[in-house]
Amino acid sequence: MTTESENNPQGTANIDDDRVLATVLDVIKEIPQQGQVQYDLQRQLRELRIAANKLGLYDAADFIRPHIPC
Repeated sequence: MTTESENNPQGTANIDDDRVLATVLDVIKEIPQQGQVQYDLQRQLRELRIAANKLGLYDAADFIRPHIPC
C-alpha cells in the first residue's frame, strides 16, 4: 500500500480529490470576514486572481485573467 506522500511527493493537492476541495473550503472559512473594499473592480479582480492562485484554484485564476486589462 502506498501513502499519500508517495503518490504525491511534492505534497501538492489533487484537485480531483473531494477531500482537497473540503480543505480549501476549510481554509477559506478560517479567514476572518473583511470589510468592503473601496477600490475599482479591476483591482478587486487582480487581488482575487492572486488569492485563487494561492489557494491552488488555478483554473479559476485562469478564468479571471482575461477580464483584467494589462
